[in-house]
Amino acid sequence: MNTCLARRVMLLTTALAASPAGVHATSSIYTVTATGSGGTCTAGATDDANCTLDAAIATAAGGDIVQFGGAAAGSVIVGNWSVSKDLTIDASPTGVTLDGNNYTAVLYIDSGASVTFRRLTVQHGMGINSGGGLYMTSGNATIDSCTFVANNATMFGGAISSQSGGTIQIFNSTFANNHSGLTSGAMYAGGTVVIASSTFAHNTADNNSGAMVLLGTSYLLSDIIINNSAPQDPDIENAGSLTSLGHNFIGSVGYLGYTSGPGDQVGVDPQLATTTPTDNGGPTATFDLLPGSPARSAGDCSGNASAPEIPPFGVDQRGLVRSAPCTVGAVDMTSIFYGAFE
Repeated sequence: MNTCLARRVMLLTTALAASPAGVHATSSIYTVTATGSGGTCTAGATDDANCTLDAAIATAAGGDIVQFGGAAAGSVIVGNWSVSKDLTIDASPTGVTLDGNNYTAVLYIDSGASVTFRRLTVQHGMGINSGGGLYMTSGNATIDSCTFVANNATMFGGAISSQSGGTIQIFNSTFANNHSGLTSGAMYAGGTVVIASSTFAHNTADNNSGAMVLLGTSYLLSDIIINNSAPQDPDIENAGSLTSLGHNFIGSVGYLGYTSGPGDQVGVDPQLATTTPTDNGGPTATFDLLPGSPARSAGDCSGNASAPEIPPFGVDQRGLVRSAPCTVGAVDMTSIFYGAFE
């Protein structure tokens, strides 16, 4: 390994390790080691012969952590998973792809559970009516450094549909190429929605809102939500209360509009380099930006101390160190890895 590449790997590993892990001192950790179904999992073990994701979810107690190792680390796992207890499902540092095989919704939250998903790719989900990637009847979801891509629903929310009054937090994540046969190609959500340092692009709907329909109280900070498509309200349809905390690149906001924030740029092209997420380093695919992107150094990754509380983001979706001022969206173009390394 040459010196520059070795330094890059070392710094990437350090950045990933520094990312918030959300591990409580009393939590048990279950390590998924197999990509099939069934099997058994033991708390604290990292070498179970057949600990699958469904077995880990079934065995874990509320507040526990599910991670991935062995043959499961960095793998593609086909299936669907229902979560009815508070869990963190964390694919750091290699990432894991959960694939619905264009047959079923990939993830399902009910029973009021609060679930954190970290460094996952969720793809090829098919929601009959709603939520191809994630369907929520109740509870809360935190989506951290994930990519939702190529999910579909026949009616509402190609990637996510939340029918509850809970909270969805989306941090450092990418939503792309998701589709709905009716409305909200990426997300249809009631309750409270907080989106920060994330990118929604090239999502589509056959009727209205290529990216999202927001029905409750929502906040945006340093996001790219543009280049989505639908006959009506191609980017955002706000049917509730939508407030920008600033530094967003937004194509358009339809219906009730929104309260703008400092540094917002409406209708300004952030110059994404591709129309689908690609490998730009890190465990999940992302959108790179063209060198002249106006989103560069136009963001705010310092978080928000008051309600809604948003943590500062020292790394981007790839786990690479963000600079100050940072780039808007999920990928930091002013990272030290651009230029000489990229």
